[in-house]
Amino acid sequence: MALEKLRVKLRRNLLQLRARMARPAVLRAARAAAPGLFHVVVPPRVLDTFEETVEGIADALRILGRAAVVQCVDELDDLGPLKPGDVVLVYGTHRYDPWAPPPGVVLAGVNVEQYPDGWTPHGTAVPMMQKSDRFLAGCHVVLECNEALALEAAQLGRTPAGVLPFAYTQRFESGLAPLADPPFDVAFLGRPGEGRRKTALERLAKRFKLAPATVAWGRGRGEFLRRAKIQLNLHQSEKPVVEGHRLALAYANGAFLLTEPLPPGTPFRAGVHHAEAPLAQMEEAIASWLARPEERARIAAEGRRFFRDDYAMTRAVERLLPLFDRH
Repeated sequence: MALEKLRVKLRRNLLQLRARMARPAVLRAARAAAPGLFHVVVPPRVLDTFEETVEGIADALRILGRAAVVQCVDELDDLGPLKPGDVVLVYGTHRYDPWAPPPGVVLAGVNVEQYPDGWTPHGTAVPMMQKSDRFLAGCHVVLECNEALALEAAQLGRTPAGVLPFAYTQRFESGLAPLADPPFDVAFLGRPGEGRRKTALERLAKRFKLAPATVAWGRGRGEFLRRAKIQLNLHQSEKPVVEGHRLALAYANGAFLLTEPLPPGTPFRAGVHHAEAPLAQMEEAIASWLARPEERARIAAEGRRFFRDDYAMTRAVERLLPLFDRH
């Protein structure tokens, strides 16, 4: 685990250094491509989670004829020269202090934090959500990172302008073919942490071949995804949430996904794009699905098709362009 953390830290530092060294040339080249520049911003501390998504957003903007650059910065004042007509699009607002953009620059924020119990538009005691709320209060455009969060936000009294999700981009694909006989029964991509996830995985490891948990990067993620018959998605707490990054990687790479029930609002359907089971029934569900390889393959294929064809990043970005253009 210590080696994995060191590997993540080294990669994050390398990407930040590359971004800082290339920034002046990148900004000049991007501005030459089209008037008005989208600065797609990702906080360094969550780069391992958001890298494919923010790069995919920039790819989609370029496909749609907009100039875009991805920037990984600790402070938004480090973005470099901003000009009227630019858009600063922040994916991960919980990592930034409130910031006032220069005149004529549109500030858009994508909330990625879950709404805690008792949240109201007037405040919360949860530190990460407090920070996200303060940042979003100064944004011209407020977005959510999935449909379930957007539905919940509207019910709680903060209707977002739209959704910018972990949608399909080629950057999620590893290009690796599925293994005919994966060596593991089940796997969990990411950090289990302490609590219910860790406890559940320890219990499952007593009965099934459980792949060692990993964060992995790039091709390593694709290799991890194809080395287990079932990819698990377990919620961090009892509250159902959409773990968009893990779902996106599984769908994009054609993995069979078994998840705890997802919250209302998500377009992904149990029994069609993935399978679902409550945590208390997860062991029985795994045993049942391991005995049905053909049905697993059918669901995994449909999940991949839906994600690629009907949940594409370009389509998600295109729906939002009028919001940015109005400001």
